[in-house]
Amino acid sequence: MKIVEIGCGERAGPHFGDDYEHFAVDTNAHALNTSLLREPALTAINADARHMPQFEDASINVILARNVFGDPYLGVDWQTVRNIFLTSTKCPEYDAAVEQSDNTKIALLREAGRLLIAGGKLVIVEQLTPEHAESFFARLEVKTDGYPNRLTQLVHGNIANLTPAKYANAHRHARKVWSATRNPC
Repeated sequence: MKIVEIGCGERAGPHFGDDYEHFAVDTNAHALNTSLLREPALTAINADARHMPQFEDASINVILARNVFGDPYLGVDWQTVRNIFLTSTKCPEYDAAVEQSDNTKIALLREAGRLLIAGGKLVIVEQLTPEHAESFFARLEVKTDGYPNRLTQLVHGNIANLTPAKYANAHRHARKVWSATRNPC
């Protein structure tokens, strides 16, 4: 089985066992090296998780995103984030930053839909700021006039509705967990 952990930073792992191939994907090479020191069995890939040509379509069993969808400024440059913090969320850059972050997260969902095998799982775990992930999913609904299966449409019918998982306790220290399953082709 193949597990891809996206946006892992320095905290990839733990080792899932001998039956799993564990890939850690992040744009920060230094953070990946730190993950490798902690967990030498994983394969580190310095890449943008919105587009991972290293993997074939329908080739991954599980995609894990820990503290990725709760990042309110995911994909936004640090200068913009700094300006927002210095001037408050009322600055003109704020709405554009939220839109850019949302588009980054939508691209991650689309890529997950491409990579997962039929029945594969996308697991989103938020330990730090689950309220930002919840806000993103709510905006996703609003942008589509509340259509209940919009997430399924967004990833070209590949992922079933993303719902809060009933097994949040399985993820230590998680404040909120969502899970989705790739639809059969």
